[in-house]
Amino acid sequence: MDCEEIELHVGYFKGMLEFMDGSILHFAEFVETYELVKRLKYKYHLQSESGDLIARWDNVLPHRDISTFPHHKHDKKGVHPSKPADLKYNVRF
Repeated sequence: MDCEEIELHVGYFKGMLEFMDGSILHFAEFVETYELVKRLKYKYHLQSESGDLIARWDNVLPHRDISTFPHHKHDKKGVHPSKPADLKYNVRF
């Protein structure tokens, strides 16, 4: 995992987890840490061992037509509503 302090209370971290089935979860979060941790942007990209997209959750690109905007999920069938994702959620996926 890589971490970068941008300002005293603002940071960016990214990393990846490889699962026993060979699938890989790449993740990145841009956060503020004043009184509470606030995630400004995030993305979690789950791919198969061969590199094919399984799913990606993020709040980065504007999909204003999605009912859970800005949170959404991408998969082979398109873009779908999604609850805000975090590392704990995606490890259980």
